[in-house]
Amino acid sequence: MLAKCFPGVVLTARRRVEGVAVAERLGCHVVVLDDGFQHRALARDFDLVLVNGRRGGLLPAGPMRERRAALKRADAVALVQKTEDERGPADVTGSVRSNVPVFVVRFAAKALVESDGGRWIQRPIGLLSGRRVAVITGIAEPAPFYATVRQWETQIEEIFEYPDHHRYTQGDWQRLSRKTRDIELIVTTEKDLVKLEHFPFARGKLVAVRIAPQVERADQLVRLIMDRAGLTPAT
Repeated sequence: MLAKCFPGVVLTARRRVEGVAVAERLGCHVVVLDDGFQHRALARDFDLVLVNGRRGGLLPAGPMRERRAALKRADAVALVQKTEDERGPADVTGSVRSNVPVFVVRFAAKALVESDGGRWIQRPIGLLSGRRVAVITGIAEPAPFYATVRQWETQIEEIFEYPDHHRYTQGDWQRLSRKTRDIELIVTTEKDLVKLEHFPFARGKLVAVRIAPQVERADQLVRLIMDRAGLTPAT
């Protein structure tokens, strides 16, 4: 999915040290690790930690990998809020160092994405308005996605909910195709589109909602990262 959306180098590696070595050989100046806060084998110039309202125990009893106190290692915190009025988790600001900036992030639907022969084409999000749709998800927390789709006054006729990281099979496609025969549009996530686009859905029927982050003081965050990494604007 990242490779579809980003024109630069995208690598996967079981051992991230090896992945970084490949990135260096390819001429990359910066390596961005997804989900790398606990990955101590690589020294980082900057740790940006995204925090939402999830609570619970440490793995395997709950979803948390570390206690809130680990935020003291962060260089900056991105605090996800669902609405303008929502306040972040009360224990976040008390867990970070006083000199660590906290940036508020909200996510919003930006566009629709359609796969045309493996090439992703962006469409206006307004095409959802008033349509009868089926929704397919294979993500951890699908409820916010359904709410996003409903914001456009869509009528959700069917919901097909699969486990996170689900790999769709021919049998899945046959069931989905049969159940959505009389539905105008099938709406999914970009994460699922990259797995579903290989199946022969009718042209224009399968689309993904592109969700984009809106970061308060985004320019400040970018400058902070670049300064810490010793980068110039041209880089």
